[in-house]
Formats: sequence, structure tokens, C-alpha cells
Amino acid sequence: MSLAVIDTFRNELARKGYASKAILPDAEFARLVAAADADPAIIRTPPDELRYIEGLLELPLGHLKFFCVVPQTGDGVCACGRRMSALDIVSYAVRHAVHSRSLIRDTLIGLRNMFEIAQGGRQGECLNCGRPVVSRVYYSHTYMYA
Repeated sequence: MSLAVIDTFRNELARKGYASKAILPDAEFARLVAAADADPAIIRTPPDELRYIEGLLELPLGHLKFFCVVPQTGDGVCACGRRMSALDIVSYAVRHAVHSRSLIRDTLIGLRNMFEIAQGGRQGECLNCGRPVVSRVYYSHTYMYA
């Protein structure tokens, strides 16, 4: 499997009239996570950065078991040497109020499997130097942006 599975799924959603998001059954969401996990460019956010995200969003400690990104281009290593992670995307979203902190938090709590339809990747900033980074796909246990 690969990101082509996700691209095909996203296109099917568009044909069915979904404009921005869809709520998915567990099996379908698991299939998409498996496809993303198989991509060689996947970056798994380190545990210490998962704890940082939890603190930033006032999530219970240990709630985030994983949070992965697939960079838009390249290997996800910034010119300053930092390896991109979900923390670069989440911290940017919080600092720049891309969405309200409560919406981001509620999304990551994950009461439903949400697939958010990407519109060209998600902007972030390197936590070390502020250089722009873009994630093509990012996902956690019940949320995927692709």
C-alpha cells in the first residue's frame, strides 16, 4: 500500500460530494493508516514531542500513542538539522490560530475517525528556526489530514 491508496480515497470522497471532511468507520480508517504507515517518507513523532503536544493542548498525558507526518517534499529534515514532526504542524496551528485550540484538542481527543480532505498540504514551521515546512499527510489514532 502507499499514499496512492489515500489519493484514490480522497478523489472518491470528492466524487461523492464531500468537500472538506468525512467521518469513517474503523475498518476504513485503519486501511488508510496502514497505507500511510507504509510510505517510506513517514516520520513518527518522538514520544517527548507527543508529550509536548499533549501539554500544549491540555490532553491527558499519554493520550497520543502516535502522530505521524509525511513531508510534502524531501526527507523532512530542515536546513537547521531538525527532523520535522507533528509538533511543527500543531505548534504552528496554535501560534497562528489556524484553528482554535479547543478545535485542535477536540479533534485529537478523537471521538470519531475523521478524514480531513487536504488542499495542497498543511503549513507548519520548524520549531528550531521557523523555516516553513509542509506536511502532505499527517495522522493520529482517529484523525487524518490527507
